[in-house]
Amino acid sequence: MKKTIWAGLAATTLIWSAPSEATVVYNYSTTGCFTSTSCTPSSPTASTGGAVRGEGGLNFKGTTATNQSGPSLNLGSMSLQNLLFDDPSATKFDLKVSFTSPGAGSSIFSADLVGLIFFGLGVVEIDFGNAQTISYNGGSFNLAIDDIYLYSLDAKDPITGHVSSNPPPIAAAVPEPSTWALMLLGFSGLSFMTYRRKRAASAMRA
Repeated sequence: MKKTIWAGLAATTLIWSAPSEATVVYNYSTTGCFTSTSCTPSSPTASTGGAVRGEGGLNFKGTTATNQSGPSLNLGSMSLQNLLFDDPSATKFDLKVSFTSPGAGSSIFSADLVGLIFFGLGVVEIDFGNAQTISYNGGSFNLAIDDIYLYSLDAKDPITGHVSSNPPPIAAAVPEPSTWALMLLGFSGLSFMTYRRKRAASAMRA
């Protein structure tokens, strides 16, 4: 019993002396555009012109995410759509990632496109380059985006970003449920011991 009480007391001390691991959530949206010169990403969907009836050789679909935990974030998807021939190498793809939490900040990633699409098949690489720093009022963090390799028609490859803190955004520390349980058990043990001592003292006086 005493060991359990001391464990509860130790947990109580740790709660107030050391910060618990905190979870940072991210709210954001993504827009994109394909261009041979420059463009301003403003639409959640975009496609290259394509060679047949205006079909897009590559299609982008953005996303809006709420309360997503890091470090990996889903930033949308990219897919092959052209049935015959398309050469996306003449264009670039600009992806804008806009955050509203943990702070309002955004950045544009300009990706190089390399490869060919032929009869619904393709070997297309989308290279997003190096990580970028997302700055906002009160802090910043780094965001890197995985390169994409497309091979077949309608295969929707996710666009995945990875967050690393620079320094870590601050979030409220929440103790684990097991820590709360030990703390409550410790307080209960202390109350019980105090009650027994008072009772024993009363019995001795009687």
